[in-house]
Amino acid sequence: MAHPLVIITLLVLLIRLGLWLNKHRKATAGHDAPAAGLVPRAELVEVGSEPDDPAARAALDAAKAGNWRPVAAYLSDGDGDWSTRYARMNPFGDLAATDDLWLWQWRKEQPDSPEAAQVQTDALVKRAWEIRTGKYASAVTREQAMGFHQVLQEATEVSHDAIRLSPAEDPNAWVMQQPIAMGQGWSHERYRALWAEIVAREPHHFGAHAAALQYWCEKWRGSNELMHEFADKAIAGAPAGSLLTVLKLRAYWEQVLRDESAASL
Repeated sequence: MAHPLVIITLLVLLIRLGLWLNKHRKATAGHDAPAAGLVPRAELVEVGSEPDDPAARAALDAAKAGNWRPVAAYLSDGDGDWSTRYARMNPFGDLAATDDLWLWQWRKEQPDSPEAAQVQTDALVKRAWEIRTGKYASAVTREQAMGFHQVLQEATEVSHDAIRLSPAEDPNAWVMQQPIAMGQGWSHERYRALWAEIVAREPHHFGAHAAALQYWCEKWRGSNELMHEFADKAIAGAPAGSLLTVLKLRAYWEQVLRDESAASL
């Protein structure tokens, strides 16, 4: 079972978060979000779901019908920070992981498109992890492990292409190497070199930090101590109102899940 102190700490943090959100809901009732120091609703991005943006939905529907051009136009739009642009790619990577004919056509007709290369990297990474499954290594079959590493190597090669094609200031092609680093078991030194490339371009990239927390957790390449150290450092350096503050909750939740899983073995 998880250590009682960890559970109590997590509950306290969740209660404080709830009280804080309730307080700010009351304080900002009838006021606009930017004036209250919050992110405008229109700029919020819900990762891992069908996009709410009509342009994104239209592009996704077009891709499902085999037309890549609306996807290219949507993803090359310069609006939003790098974190937002990274999150925009998520549903297209999901689709290409199972249906990539439209993506191959895009890459064929626009071989120098950084967005196409980034989406392909994301799709291959997702396909690799789908083959492996989310089970512990001891429960992954030899065939699953072989397929996982084969597809992950393909993703590695495409990610290098994405880095070459992307603007020098774009961190997203580097961010997409993080799950590759976990799957291939990169050393701490090699991972820190990757992290330096990311934060040199965008020091507060939310997707990058969420992935890094996984790398530094005990079930992958780190420990509880390294995971919490990473979360604390990220939060300390984050600007006021940053979403990076949720990293501490995620770290405690990861620790609780890990402790419970270990206890059940």
